[in-house]
Amino acid sequence: MKKQAVVIGGSIAGKLAARVLSDFFEEVLVFDADKKQTDTNPRKRVPQGYHSHALLKAGEIALQDLFPGFIEEMVAAGSVKLDFIKDVKWAHYGGWKNRFTSGYHIIQQSRPFLERHIQKRIDPISNIYIHEEMNVKELLVTEDKTCVKGILAVNKHTQVEQEVYADLVIDASGFGSPAVKWLEQLSYYVPIESVPINLFYASQMYQLSSAEKPEWKTLLMNPMLPESPRGGAVLTLEGQTYCVTVSGYMGEKAPENEEEFLSYTKQLPYPDIYEFIQQAEPISDIKIHRIPSQVRRQYEKMDRMPQAFLAIGDAYCRFDPVFGQGMTVAALEAQVLRQCLAEIQQTANIDLEKQYFSRCKRIIDTAWDMTITELYRHPQVVGRRPLGSSFKQWLSKGVFETSASNPKVYRKLVDVMHLMQGAMTLAAPSVLYEIIKHNFASRNNKKDHTRYIETNIEK
Repeated sequence: MKKQAVVIGGSIAGKLAARVLSDFFEEVLVFDADKKQTDTNPRKRVPQGYHSHALLKAGEIALQDLFPGFIEEMVAAGSVKLDFIKDVKWAHYGGWKNRFTSGYHIIQQSRPFLERHIQKRIDPISNIYIHEEMNVKELLVTEDKTCVKGILAVNKHTQVEQEVYADLVIDASGFGSPAVKWLEQLSYYVPIESVPINLFYASQMYQLSSAEKPEWKTLLMNPMLPESPRGGAVLTLEGQTYCVTVSGYMGEKAPENEEEFLSYTKQLPYPDIYEFIQQAEPISDIKIHRIPSQVRRQYEKMDRMPQAFLAIGDAYCRFDPVFGQGMTVAALEAQVLRQCLAEIQQTANIDLEKQYFSRCKRIIDTAWDMTITELYRHPQVVGRRPLGSSFKQWLSKGVFETSASNPKVYRKLVDVMHLMQGAMTLAAPSVLYEIIKHNFASRNNKKDHTRYIETNIEK
């Protein structure tokens, strides 16, 4: 075992990284700028914790792998278990998807609830030490600047600085990470891809006053760019509470009070969220969070990189939260970290940084491609369209529309959404056949409808 590893940040990604490192290092030191979470509220430095979060199926499997029995423990503690196809009422691309019993079960809960239970699993691990309210000021490197050898940490209250040496440093400090700036000061260049989305999301917690519960456990209304940049969701959470979230792209105005919030839900394509709010009671203030852009720090494309430095979670890539991919990608990256460290134990002839970032790239590519395919439908989203964008947009639109009434295509779409399969699954001949058949039937239906109207007009 190596002696010491440092994790910058106590986020979910940081906790998962620490869990993995604890199997390979004598000591794992987590330096968190925040205080340890002790109540049901989001941590101070996690404002997005007030909003709807999704743990995708691939993320559940990764957490179960890192913490055996974790999903059962979450359900017993109050997480809502649901069949993603049967229990999710989903308005998508102009219509509601048909629901059926699929056995595709996931769990649903608030982010603070999930984070507390991950921390609960971290606490008994004797070689993980969490240093609260500590900022990391810079990286410590060898004289030739080719290897990171630790961090310079400073106490937020006393301003006392401390040099901490480590065999490996992992940045899990979130989107606001200064790591790119630190590396630039050491003459390293990190390519960055940024896609402006000007997204807001606003959330409020509710309870139902009546004993009668909705016939769904999740209600989704996806934006459809560019025609409809607004969306909304209602998630059933622990304690029979409901998180209602509305969102808007490209400069849509966020509702700042209950009257505006209600009005915003009324303007969505379907009245279901508005009608739900009408019969529910708000139990929190409205919280607003803004995401100006989706940003990817392309560590895997660096011409040269220092040894003993990695990044995970939003410090590596921040996704459009409407797609709910962030926590799951962080969990999958933690699994990659474990694979790489296990291989190093077997043979020292492995470039950890290159292997880790190249393997994580494949995970990020799938999620990133899914989001930008939809985002680039909006003319105000500027940037270089990837090769094949037109075909991908045709394909995804065809999958979205066909899946509303085709169970086989719907199931494949859910697999890709939950990062269980790559996006090319949707380009399989069997799926293309169903899309073409659906489009042909739709055109014939439109022709029949037009012919019927023309005939009645003549009469």
